[in-house]
Amino acid sequence: MGTNGSSGPTTASGFTRRRPADLLSAIFTLAGSAAPGALTALSVLPSGYTAVAQVGTLLASGVALQATRRSHPGPQASKARLRALQQQAESLAAPVAEGQKIRQEIEALDLAGASRDIQINQQIKDLQTELSNAQSRITIALNKESARLRAALSGLAAKEQKRLDAALTSAITTHVQNKLRRASIQEAKKLSNISSGTVTALIAAGIHTAADFTRVRYVQTGRYSNRDAYLIRPNGQQVKVPGVGEVRARALERGCRP
Repeated sequence: MGTNGSSGPTTASGFTRRRPADLLSAIFTLAGSAAPGALTALSVLPSGYTAVAQVGTLLASGVALQATRRSHPGPQASKARLRALQQQAESLAAPVAEGQKIRQEIEALDLAGASRDIQINQQIKDLQTELSNAQSRITIALNKESARLRAALSGLAAKEQKRLDAALTSAITTHVQNKLRRASIQEAKKLSNISSGTVTALIAAGIHTAADFTRVRYVQTGRYSNRDAYLIRPNGQQVKVPGVGEVRARALERGCRP
């Protein structure tokens, strides 16, 4: 009694969760399996018709099962859930594709930026090299021009110095010549070994002032140790003055030259 009482609620509880279509399917299935045997055992059907009866019963069971499958909420809920998931996947596919597109654009921009940075850095290096070369060329040109100007200035200074020296020499010569022209040969009487006769001989030879001869040329004659003396006129003419030998010529040079 206790065992039957405990199994009753369980069975009732189990069937309460089943729909009527499920129960009908189970009945037809049991009937399809047991009915032919039972009919044969009761001699209701001839033994030759047992297979026909079983096929009919199975067909009825199949129809019931199909109806049960269509009415069962499980497959319909699964299909609905599948459609919902597909819709969610479709709704998420667009943002994912957009995100992928954005990532690709970012990568492309990064690559373009890196390439542009490389180009800019190379351009900067090229400009720095060109600037350095230009500075070197300018420095070389300035050095050459400075050297040329220094040489020109040095040449000008040398020329100017020569011009000044020439002018000074000319001025000195002019000053000396003027002073010599003012020195009459008569003043030579004050010199040693120069007599009035020697002065007269000088005047006769055209020597009137100290400017009338520039220098004395001495020529060895071979007689004793004395040498003949020739007074050189400003025009280059050599004059041999009687009575004027080496001794008197040297006295004239010392006395008549400033």
